[in-house]
Amino acid sequence: MAIEQDIQIQEAWEKTSKILAKHSAGSINRLFRPSPGSELSRLYYPRLDIVEPAKIDSYHQALRSLDRQLANGFSQTSIMQQMLEEKIQKRLNVSQLIKAATEIQSANRKERVNQKAISSFISTNKALYGEPNLDRVRDVAIAFYRLVERYSRLNMTEDKRRAWVYLKNQIKDDRFPAKKLVRPDSSHDQELAAAIRSWAISRYPREIGIIQRLESTKTYKAKEIQQIFQDLLKSTDWQVVYSRHNLSVSVSATHHKVHLPANFSRSGYDSRTLLAHEYFGHIKRAQNAERIGFGLLQSGLPDYGYFEEPFASLLGRVLGVNQQKIRPRGRELYLAVALAKGHVTGQPLNAPQVYEILWRYLMLRGRKTGSMSTQDYQQQARTLTLRVFRGTPGTIPGLVLTKDIAYFEHFNDVKKAFSDQYRTNQLEQWLDFVMLGKFNPLIESHVQLVNKLKGSAKR
Repeated sequence: MAIEQDIQIQEAWEKTSKILAKHSAGSINRLFRPSPGSELSRLYYPRLDIVEPAKIDSYHQALRSLDRQLANGFSQTSIMQQMLEEKIQKRLNVSQLIKAATEIQSANRKERVNQKAISSFISTNKALYGEPNLDRVRDVAIAFYRLVERYSRLNMTEDKRRAWVYLKNQIKDDRFPAKKLVRPDSSHDQELAAAIRSWAISRYPREIGIIQRLESTKTYKAKEIQQIFQDLLKSTDWQVVYSRHNLSVSVSATHHKVHLPANFSRSGYDSRTLLAHEYFGHIKRAQNAERIGFGLLQSGLPDYGYFEEPFASLLGRVLGVNQQKIRPRGRELYLAVALAKGHVTGQPLNAPQVYEILWRYLMLRGRKTGSMSTQDYQQQARTLTLRVFRGTPGTIPGLVLTKDIAYFEHFNDVKKAFSDQYRTNQLEQWLDFVMLGKFNPLIESHVQLVNKLKGSAKR
């Protein structure tokens, strides 16, 4: 009886997913993508889409209908039903966030402030994505302060001296003095990385070969990267499409699409990292879930992203460019959020203020003198700033989307899971399990559900 009920619940979700796909396509998705273009004016006054209230209402109605069906149509409570109800609530929160963002945008275009919508955005964003962890904030703040202090004792080029003076003037309040940076254990990184590569080569030799063929020093454009993705996705119905709304590559598991910026341009080194990240970290997990009939795991269980983003980042470095030391990714995004929230300088900042600090920080942090121009650092900072201020006008200090803090926030937990499995000689079996779909193996209820689905699939 319980198995039949779980099948019915999954069928109900898949039916509703098709309805949601129609409502969530287009402008709803575009709202939380960074504005395209590199002009500074697009940073100061980002032109974001306004979502029609009717689209948000229809999205709500589809979710509410499924919620009622779950409440009234099934007598027994199962893990799958609990997961689905939690997922519905997450989706409802997302639509509420979209509604609040739309109202903020509408008021901003009329040079007004909608305080109720701002409060709704802040509370809903916090419920969905959380706030920066103060221990992690301390780490990035200490690194920021130390970088600025270190340059006070060095001979600098004129452009770096001006950047240093600007950053020094921004530090009004040294909020984290005399603290040690918290660094994850890296003593076994080389062995762990080798074990991960060995697993990947044994399971996905064709895909690893395709990615490794890219020349590190060559620059790859959109058309070439599109072809490489198509080679990776050979014999599937997935598409690789250009998107004018994307500053970076994104994956839609529901629509079987990889969205590629039309002006894509990266080195072979960075392209290999990206391809391994997107393919093994996001695409393959969704494909595996669909292949074995786990519809709910194709779009993702609640909070799967807290694991998947750091997981994909780790695989991108280890499988893409054979990195020996496994270091956290997403520190710059975390710093951007911390700056906006006022954790670093002592006061909340808007998008232009974060951008002005961020590009100078990136310039000072650059290790190879002359390898990047000032314009390169500004473009990098522009992309990071737009990501964290998605869905907002960018003019309200502290009003940011904290979705991207997951990259850095949960990296140490994910790396520890890899290390624990390696030390107990369970790494290959664990990775095979993790690749079954989009779930978080660090959440016990997720593990229980996946094991249950595996058992029902065998029957």
